[in-house]
Amino acid sequence: MEDILTDSSNDIMTAAGDFATGDSGEQSIRLLMNTSKGEWKENPLTGVGVVGYLEQHDSNMLSGEIQTQLTRDGARVRRIASSAANIEVEADYE
Repeated sequence: MEDILTDSSNDIMTAAGDFATGDSGEQSIRLLMNTSKGEWKENPLTGVGVVGYLEQHDSNMLSGEIQTQLTRDGARVRRIASSAANIEVEADYE
């Protein structure tokens, strides 16, 4: 999936005086993980809100929510592993 790219701070990247574009799959996953429901005006049920789950220490609910959100967004989820200190997601967009 190709889109305008952002950096790790979600600032738009530029290249040669224009918006940088490229494969945005990892970027989309990062945005879904870090945003909470209600933050996407056009779809208020979108977003995992990972910080809230980490505060609750509920890795089973977190894994289920990640699976649901990424699947709804069109990603193919291969693996989700979470612990109190780390979350690993292997997913891609077809």
